[in-house]
Amino acid sequence: MCLSHVVHYGSSVFEGMRAYKSDRGPILFRLREHSVRLLNSAKIYRMEVGYTAEQIDQAIIDLIDSTSSKNATCRPVVYRATARSRSTRPTARSSSRSASGLGQISG
Repeated sequence: MCLSHVVHYGSSVFEGMRAYKSDRGPILFRLREHSVRLLNSAKIYRMEVGYTAEQIDQAIIDLIDSTSSKNATCRPVVYRATARSRSTRPTARSSSRSASGLGQISG
């Protein structure tokens, strides 16, 4: 059974960010800083992402806009998609993003 590199060796990078509902629509907290940090993390791990920070920002904005809950958390992930070895040499890469609504946190 050949599982992906990320399953065997944990070769992924991710960010976690929040979106908050406002009268002007959802507000994403420090979106650009999160996107740049995701790209820098991938670079340190020798993974070519293939997207710019601007493209990642727009994908996250589109994702949040498509959710029914505007209070959400978003987790963009970049991971290696092939199982070669424990090496951090570049391999095929994949990325994904997900968002989930948040209920009331306190009070």
